[in-house]
Amino acid sequence: MTFFFSEFIFNEIFIFFQGFATLYASHTMSLVYPEYRDIDLFVLNNLQHAMRVDATGVSRPMTYYVENHRGISNLFDDIAYSKAASVLRMIQHSLTEETWKKGLKLYLDDMKYEAADSDDLARNLQEAASADDRLPQNLTMKELIDSWSLKGGYPVITVERSNESTSTLIISQAKYVNTKKEKTEANWIIPINFATASYPYFNDTSPVAWMKDQTVFIKNDSFHVFNETDWIVFNIQETGYYRVNYDNSLWNLISNKLASDTFEEIHVINRAQIVDDVLNLARGEYVNYEICFRILEYLEHETDFLPWSSANNGLGYINRLMTGSENYANFQRFISKIVSPLYQSLGSHDRGRKDTLSEKRARTIAINWACTSGEESCINDTNKRVMEVLKTPSMEIEANVRSAIYCNGLRQTNQDEFELVWNRFTNTSDQMTRQTLINGMGCIQDAEIQRQNLNFTLESEEFYTKSEKTRLLKAIYNNGGRNGVESVIDFFSENFDEIDELYGEQTVRRNMYWMADKVIAKELYEKFEKLIDDLIVAQVLAENEKEILMEGPKINQEWLKQNDEEIGKYFKSYFANDAMNLGSVSVMFLAIGVIFNLLI
Repeated sequence: MTFFFSEFIFNEIFIFFQGFATLYASHTMSLVYPEYRDIDLFVLNNLQHAMRVDATGVSRPMTYYVENHRGISNLFDDIAYSKAASVLRMIQHSLTEETWKKGLKLYLDDMKYEAADSDDLARNLQEAASADDRLPQNLTMKELIDSWSLKGGYPVITVERSNESTSTLIISQAKYVNTKKEKTEANWIIPINFATASYPYFNDTSPVAWMKDQTVFIKNDSFHVFNETDWIVFNIQETGYYRVNYDNSLWNLISNKLASDTFEEIHVINRAQIVDDVLNLARGEYVNYEICFRILEYLEHETDFLPWSSANNGLGYINRLMTGSENYANFQRFISKIVSPLYQSLGSHDRGRKDTLSEKRARTIAINWACTSGEESCINDTNKRVMEVLKTPSMEIEANVRSAIYCNGLRQTNQDEFELVWNRFTNTSDQMTRQTLINGMGCIQDAEIQRQNLNFTLESEEFYTKSEKTRLLKAIYNNGGRNGVESVIDFFSENFDEIDELYGEQTVRRNMYWMADKVIAKELYEKFEKLIDDLIVAQVLAENEKEILMEGPKINQEWLKQNDEEIGKYFKSYFANDAMNLGSVSVMFLAIGVIFNLLI
């Protein structure tokens, strides 16, 4: 697909041709294999992925002029592929499929074998849009494309009910960034569409309004149907490349709808969008974490992989930070409650053709979060499966779940079980098996075993090759929890001379940068800072690198200081209500029992 667009039309540093290739690769697969749900996967793997990459506040525009070979090479990134494809998809849905195809045909006929830029695309799409009356009089296609291609980042729109009239919605826009201190105003031309309780139709993705200014007003009328008690969901099927925030009352209505038995009336892509948006809005301090967790409560009833995949991406960030909190046990308890039904439904075994593709994709997520939350059935199931394989070399775990089973099955490994793992590792030369076992050993949470394993890496290459040593280090501080980070910091502090000789300064230096964001707890912050100071004295690091390396741990500390108390209060209230509901159910059954006995 890339070959077609790049060979048929020559592009003058025109990044959209990579976007076309990405978009139509997904579109073609969806036509040939609709059961693979490639359109849904596009939203997850391209649009939501691009938004995470594009949220730093300093990301480059899609159209970006360069003058040398290295500059050209650097353009082939997530902005070129995923963001460009997502913006093209937004324009496609804004014009409707019919008009879009008409404009593309004009573009391909007009520019074949010619050099093209974004103005050429705009001109031909404009001709089709004008013929079909798809754009308002005060908007041109060039304005629309330039609005998105000439600046980095993307908008977040905020939807509020007017204080003066509940029949009016106020929509405002700002540039989304994932750190509050960097928030800035910027204007995009945004296609607006939405579904409501009164008009719950998620198939029409064409815009009902265009947002050119900082603020627009939408009134309840025959084209925009809603009342004051309606839930409202903007950005139908997440066709627009923007996030959506709401005022508290609208978030509450969405939360209540998701908590109801009819939550599936909201399109599955929009359920994934709501989850992804609220997690990232909480991270960027646009909403508080109480709103975020209230939305996530509904996942207890969600079985589709798409919303769970969106949750998986955002919850990983919170889980990492909460390891430094006294509220971490309650966070684990919350995750266990919402993921347990999914895990109990899917189990740890891949069922081959009996599984739907959604079930296959959801199973790995269910295993990882059920075990991370400490759910005993998950830990026991996965541990049993790993031990069976270690004791019976002819057995193997299904490929789809293998990494998840090994990681979680070894999470609570004791010394005797580690001996089995170590015996298999040291007696195999199969590279795939060794890599699987290294990744699994990185998930072990026991500090003593972590240190023992790290010390094995000092034995020249008797047990581990040089590349395997680096892989094990990363696996331990990435997946070994708080103990894993501390074990690696202590390992470097206590054995620096040997490590320096075996690994080399560059490997030591790189690992400091890779590990920095994993430093959460105050005690680890102090240990890591001392290690950095020691490496500066040893001239492995330059003095000015300390500020860079400590920036991540400082941000982690600030996040805990700002959010930990609020999150703790939410969990306290959540579990109190949960206990109250459980008590009410128990009383009801007791009363039924008493009445039954009286009748007998």
